[in-house]
Amino acid sequence: MTLEHRSGRGPGRARASCATVLVLAALLASAGCRHNEPSATPESQAPVPKVEAPAPSDPAVLPAICPSPAKSSVAVALNQKRATLERLFPVRSGLPLPYAAPGAKSRVPETLEDSLRTFLTASLTRDQFSNIDVQVAVEAEGTKLTITAVGCHLEDYATQLPRFVEAGVLGLAGWDACVAKQPSAADGSGCAPYVKEHQCASNAQQCAPWAFMLPLGLPLVNHWSVLLLDYPPSAALCGADYLNNFTMQRWAQVFAWQGTNADIFEALVDVHPIAADGSGESIAIAKNTGFFKSYVKAILEVLLTPPNLERRAGVDYSGRSLPVLASGGPARQALGEMLGQSGSVPVGKTGETSLLVAGKKTLWGAANHPVFTTYNCCPGDPACRADSHELVASERGDFEQICYTRLAAAAPGSALAKRGACDAWVATMAEPLCVQARLDYSFDSDGNCHCRAGAERFCSAHENNACSSSPDGSHLSCTEADGQAGCPAKPSHDWFRCAALE
Repeated sequence: MTLEHRSGRGPGRARASCATVLVLAALLASAGCRHNEPSATPESQAPVPKVEAPAPSDPAVLPAICPSPAKSSVAVALNQKRATLERLFPVRSGLPLPYAAPGAKSRVPETLEDSLRTFLTASLTRDQFSNIDVQVAVEAEGTKLTITAVGCHLEDYATQLPRFVEAGVLGLAGWDACVAKQPSAADGSGCAPYVKEHQCASNAQQCAPWAFMLPLGLPLVNHWSVLLLDYPPSAALCGADYLNNFTMQRWAQVFAWQGTNADIFEALVDVHPIAADGSGESIAIAKNTGFFKSYVKAILEVLLTPPNLERRAGVDYSGRSLPVLASGGPARQALGEMLGQSGSVPVGKTGETSLLVAGKKTLWGAANHPVFTTYNCCPGDPACRADSHELVASERGDFEQICYTRLAAAAPGSALAKRGACDAWVATMAEPLCVQARLDYSFDSDGNCHCRAGAERFCSAHENNACSSSPDGSHLSCTEADGQAGCPAKPSHDWFRCAALE
């Protein structure tokens, strides 16, 4: 997922240092975001906007994935050897520091049994199951799981989880090939120098070792779309939670404004299954895309075609897969290649293809990286680069693309024709757009609001014009609104952090 340079946010990818990323995360956290492992929200932090029922004008109303939850059990057989499963479902002893740090410095499970329970319980929870019990029996030539839970489509785990693991084996083979290769002057590909602590590629700081990581703990059978990103941040591995980070918590905020729980849209595929620092590593990682192309195609097909897809009530998925959204420069580049295009898919583009899943049509979309907007300011703000004054347009683009992704899930046969309905609906969301824009405002500027209450005060005072300016035409600070709302002067977050990043 990571932070791509402006897109990476975009062309360059990580322009901030590791320390800066943590500052950004801290500020966004106080705005009410969520990401690696869920934890208590400090009183100074505003919560993620409450998920409420979609407004009547919402063009993308999804049917209930589980109208009648029921308790059931399923047996799942994984035929890989223990040594292979320990690399797919990580155990602490098999990883370098900081992932193998003792005690509270790492939440990576100690044993394969615990790793399977940890990540499968997370997947089941995000698939909307409750009362979950996962029993694990690891044998020399394979592993048997017995899963009991309350929800719908639990039986699909019997086939979907083995498919996921088989795709993961392809990713592991790509990783091994990458680690075996020293970078050459020809293309710079190769992971060998980066599997230990090293100097970050784009700054003078030390970066954590690269480590193989699958998108574990995410929904497998009841999700509504797939999100294509770049690579997972190292904190996702240290914290044993793929979503408890700056990037995904900000994305969840935008979903919440549209009355949607982001979990069911967060089946993620990173084009590089490499846990690495969220900044300073993008350029080096991008040189290794070729090692993982087979894996990406395989894992995409698995997640785009959950077994119950054509049985879902209220939506016709005959001959179709779930939609996919490519977010950020590397993901849009990868999607472009899979679509047979010569370059990256432009932001805001949508379409349909039969090239991602054999025999099925797939709706796709292309967006900025989930945190691209947080590098933007209002026009005239000297705290931003000259090409980063598109705060409102960028925010609106994220709202529109999320609406379209939801529409593509709810009405796959007509979504392309109805895309304009999303644009029209988002245009009516003046207050949410303004509040979110002020929360996302570049953290280098005093235009950034430190909590939701401060952003609401600012927007109320300026008729929901996020880029209202002072009489002399200069940008407006959020300092006064933050003070009136009691926002923290120095926001802090409580997300889990790798020991090496402290």
